[in-house]
Amino acid sequence: MIFGVMRHAKAEPAREGLRNEDRRLTDDGRRQLEALAGVLTWKPRVIVHSPLARARETAEILARLLGVGEVVESELLRPEKMDFEALRALVGDGVLLVGHAPSVEEALSGLLGCRVRLKTASVAIVRIDDDGRPELLALIIPPGTRLP
Repeated sequence: MIFGVMRHAKAEPAREGLRNEDRRLTDDGRRQLEALAGVLTWKPRVIVHSPLARARETAEILARLLGVGEVVESELLRPEKMDFEALRALVGDGVLLVGHAPSVEEALSGLLGCRVRLKTASVAIVRIDDDGRPELLALIIPPGTRLP
């Protein structure tokens, strides 16, 4: 089974009068997704996203760019609900999960047994073998993303 875990693209900053759930992608975030789509060689069959606007937008834009027909929302990807058990419930062959830091990073780190950090619009591609052993196959960062 091969699946992906992704942090949403760059979103507008939190500010007074704007609910966290309503924060949308910035123009930079949309450009990140275009750059990512140009280098992502693995194509998911379904993209599952959190109900927050920035994750929904990330999933919808990436689905359009990659030609993925199925996009699904899941409450389990909400930052306050996403954990190792939620990750295990959502993964499947060809599934790309779009969520939020630090919750998706912590769940993925728990699965892999090592710390994983995701920049915005980055994707971790993971394989689980027939014996249930996970392996990080790739960590894909959009071209032009500044690293520490």
